[in-house]
Amino acid sequence: MNCPRCKTAEARKHQIYGVMPCLECQNKDVDPGYSPSEDIPISRLDRIQQQRDHSGADMIQPYADGKPNREFFKHYPEMMPSYKLSKSEMKEIDL
Repeated sequence: MNCPRCKTAEARKHQIYGVMPCLECQNKDVDPGYSPSEDIPISRLDRIQQQRDHSGADMIQPYADGKPNREFFKHYPEMMPSYKLSKSEMKEIDL
């Protein structure tokens, strides 16, 4: 069976996905042929960075290595009562 894209080379057969493009066509998929920075407008990059700056604290975990994470409680002080920290843990955080 011929490749579904170029119609000249032999198509690859996959057990799960069935007929797949030839290796040459698949290699073209991996290399876009241009730098990603050429394709993304600067305004979009700025917007993404603003979203990271605004929502970055959402990824911080309340505990790191079994100890309360100071950064988490610095960003979310209102969450301290719900975690019921001991006095020694509160002293470690030292907010």
